[in-house]
Amino acid sequence: MIVNVKFKSYWLIVALLGGIHPLLAANDEPLSAQSGLYVRQLILDGLHPTRLTALESHLKQQLAGKLSEDCQITLSQRAQPIVSVNCYMTAEQIQAFKISISRFYIENHYINSGAIIPDQEVKEGVIVIRIIEGRLTDVVIENEDQLRLSSGYIKRRLKFKEDEQNILNMKTLQERLQIMQQNPLFKQIVGNVAPGDKPGDGILKVKVREADSLQIGFRFNNYRTPSVGAYRGAVELNYRNLPLGWGDAFYFRYGLTKGLNDYALNYSVPLPLMRYDTTLSLDFDKSDSEVVTEPFNELGVKSDSERWSISLRHPFYKSYPPPDPNPQSYQEFALALKLERRSNTTFLEDEPFPFSRGSIEGEMEYGVIRFSSEWLSRGQYNVLAFYNTFSFGTDALGSTTIDKTLIDNHFLTWLGQFQWFGSFKQFSWMRSSFPRLWESRLLFRTNIQLANKELLSLEKFAIGGHASVRGYRESQLIRDNGVSASLEWHIPIGHLSFDETEQGKIHLVPFVDYGRGENKDRSTPEPKDISSVGIGMRWSPLKKVHTQFYWAKALRNISQPDHDLQDEGFHFEIYVNLW
Repeated sequence: MIVNVKFKSYWLIVALLGGIHPLLAANDEPLSAQSGLYVRQLILDGLHPTRLTALESHLKQQLAGKLSEDCQITLSQRAQPIVSVNCYMTAEQIQAFKISISRFYIENHYINSGAIIPDQEVKEGVIVIRIIEGRLTDVVIENEDQLRLSSGYIKRRLKFKEDEQNILNMKTLQERLQIMQQNPLFKQIVGNVAPGDKPGDGILKVKVREADSLQIGFRFNNYRTPSVGAYRGAVELNYRNLPLGWGDAFYFRYGLTKGLNDYALNYSVPLPLMRYDTTLSLDFDKSDSEVVTEPFNELGVKSDSERWSISLRHPFYKSYPPPDPNPQSYQEFALALKLERRSNTTFLEDEPFPFSRGSIEGEMEYGVIRFSSEWLSRGQYNVLAFYNTFSFGTDALGSTTIDKTLIDNHFLTWLGQFQWFGSFKQFSWMRSSFPRLWESRLLFRTNIQLANKELLSLEKFAIGGHASVRGYRESQLIRDNGVSASLEWHIPIGHLSFDETEQGKIHLVPFVDYGRGENKDRSTPEPKDISSVGIGMRWSPLKKVHTQFYWAKALRNISQPDHDLQDEGFHFEIYVNLW
């Protein structure tokens, strides 16, 4: 993705750096007719009060040695911002004041802001310096008629906040364009600042290229537990930027194994009239499964599960780290609140049967409130991500079907997730000696869950499988409390592509996995922990085809009633972007 931002500021130079007429000495004459005079105060007409402290420090530094020793530089806020000087000043010294103020704005990226000294009568040693704080008066989308997005969606994210009074800061504006470029709705944003109708006014003209709205994909993997069929095919449809023009999105997924069919729906929409990407999401998923492994397949064990939720996510902070915005650097902090309702019914020979503690005649239904935080920091060589989720079981989201004599649904859990992705390219000395290793990357991830009491079966922590500890079956261990961790080394070893794109890199991925889990308030069956070492390969032979294969050696032997490819340590996935 490309961010191309061009700014024109030639129209500002006269307003910022234009001089004043030579001055002649006579206090009862206009300022333009004075060469020097006693100045008690300089009134900074139009200065935003928030800039007082920074401007005072700047003036003292810039004017050091240019004023007489008896001159003071003290800024204060009364009816208007004033500078107390209390000394005799020449025309050149007054002009130096004005130029220093203009330079303060330019150095702080306010490129169409500055100071001018209008001709005036000087009374009681008071001179008025007019501050022009240039503003962004309008945002014009030059290809608006070609976009699906509404113009308001784009303008709200580019205009300055009311407390900033739309004062144009080029660094902030460039940062906002780069932040918008992170939005998957956009492929490219080109911005250009042009002069407005009045001095100091600026108009931002942008051209927007929208990303493709529809994406359809198919994936095939062995990421399900063998009891319902490990091999799963799934079709996914992602439609971003629906015709409403709000930036809303719809997602649908349908998956199928030998004993399981599941589907999921999601609709998300940035709240209208808000510029901060506060997003409302509605989710629903459902799965129907039956045990297909022998000899249990003769028992007719089935399960139906549903989950719906409504959530609100608000990014409180989005920024490129100082001092200079880097298109490859980005930080974001967000909070989210989710209201979720879950239900599960289990059957034996088509009759409801309680397989899980707390179910009533095989039925379980309850509500959960989840509060989560997210922090992401992406730099040129490193990516860090933290996720925290606190879940509270509750009766407040509708009727509850739980046998509370066996288990309490008023639980509290904390789920913490951490990921770090680092590139060896930050070590320049490796480039010539170890070129393959210089292009390699490390990935570390860990998940941990802590619970205050025994949990319902749907809330437990699963350990084992492709996203946890490879070399074991999916969800090999299911516990109340648990931790899993993985370390991978992605090493490029070659290139093989079947099209003309830059795809085709082959990465070798040695890794080590570990997981441990224990129950709360109940005994924990053995084993409590599992671990593995192994190697994998990631390869994208075509632009729209992505594959990954992993083999792991389990370091703990666990007997199984039947045989599956997961027992041999193999985990794989093939994804094809159909549209």
